[in-house]
Amino acid sequence: MKNLFIVIAFLISVNSMASMSHKSDMGTEPSEAKKELAQGCFSEAVSSGCHSPQEDRQSFRECVRERMDSFSTECETFMSRLYGRKN
Repeated sequence: MKNLFIVIAFLISVNSMASMSHKSDMGTEPSEAKKELAQGCFSEAVSSGCHSPQEDRQSFRECVRERMDSFSTECETFMSRLYGRKN
């Protein structure tokens, strides 16, 4: 029984270590240009009348979908990838 407990504890620890290492290496950091585009597009959305996504994400999504046609071409493409087009 003692050996079974040791084996189970070892398997659980190996599995959790694999999960942690996988999560820490997921993807690469976006480039500075992409970061600036994202910040600019969110600023454009807020300046067009949408509340900050930190306040209410659902209303921000709806507002972005409604006003997407007024955004710049780059921001319209960026936001449509994130939030989809207006139905």
